[in-house]
Amino acid sequence: MKKNYLACLLFSVIGLFVLMSDSYTQEIKIGAYGDAYIATDNDRLPESAVTMNNDRQYSVVDNLKNQFGINIASISAKVGYKDLIRSNFALQAGRMVDKTMPATSLYPFIQQANIGLRVYDNFWVDGGYFLTHIGGEALYPKDNYLTSHSMLTYFEPFYQAGARIGYETEKFIAHLHILNGNGILEDNNKNFTWGWFLSYKLSDQIKVWYNGVVGNEEPLNSTPKTHQIHNLVAEATPIEKLSVKAQLDFATKEKMKLDKVDTLEQGAGFVKIKETWKPGIYWGATVQAKYLVFNPFSVAARFGIFDNSQKAEGLVANDFVRGIEATLGLEYKPSTNSYVRLEGRMLQMNDKYKVFHNCDCDLTNTRYEILLNIGTWLDW
Repeated sequence: MKKNYLACLLFSVIGLFVLMSDSYTQEIKIGAYGDAYIATDNDRLPESAVTMNNDRQYSVVDNLKNQFGINIASISAKVGYKDLIRSNFALQAGRMVDKTMPATSLYPFIQQANIGLRVYDNFWVDGGYFLTHIGGEALYPKDNYLTSHSMLTYFEPFYQAGARIGYETEKFIAHLHILNGNGILEDNNKNFTWGWFLSYKLSDQIKVWYNGVVGNEEPLNSTPKTHQIHNLVAEATPIEKLSVKAQLDFATKEKMKLDKVDTLEQGAGFVKIKETWKPGIYWGATVQAKYLVFNPFSVAARFGIFDNSQKAEGLVANDFVRGIEATLGLEYKPSTNSYVRLEGRMLQMNDKYKVFHNCDCDLTNTRYEILLNIGTWLDW
């Protein structure tokens, strides 16, 4: 933990030294954002399991059922200096924070706290707390086609801590990440996780990016198990009013398989256990689109498939989960910096993974939900 504080202190001292050298050339931007909701679904829990604060499963956004709530409220600041230094700082609160922030985080109200230096030409070095570089959907609903996150995003990390070395141009971006862990802010062992991000703008209408991580995030004194995540995203605007995005995730994690072999030694029978290693595999894919019907109304749709039946244990939240999802949404934008969204979503798991309840409180593998959101943001 001390190494994190020393690195952040070093970046802060350098940054303050540069900023104080000429305070009149600073660029400062202040932002604020909030999203409120009410949501319901047909998952009827038995009376003995119902509580006022019962979570809706697999829902980071609009997490509470049949009650008004705040997804997220945040305030942020960006400070730059002559295109030589940049920093981001953001505070956050709300239900999404409770659902996305790692349980071991010492400062759950800090969403971002990082500073970067341009060391040469287009090369940058940044360090601190960041939003994750993994995935095709952002943390904030305002930055996505739909308010709800896909199941792929649900299984991905949201935050990370470490350092980033990057080469950035208008068309091409390449980052190398050195992280405390995959979705881990405070390190849990002596290993770093390595990450990468590659983005290329083919044209004004097409952009692709590929990112991932690899490392061992087993706690100290545990058997090391390497995991890796690969994420590929493509986004296009084939016509002025239509945007389309496709995403593919593939992840593996080592797992141990125990082979029991009966043997005899000096006339006594015993069981010899042989340990072998094989990967647990997870994969998923989504395709989504958003179309501006006429200003200020637009519609959006998403279809996804996900499969963890080969048990990437600990990397993906649930073993044996496999299924599909479909989402349809309508958005009304009363202004350029606000929205009202109405969405319907269907989740269907495989028959072996019945985690929802029907109207008779019997287990089922399908859930239907309706979400109503309102959000706004300001930039100064």
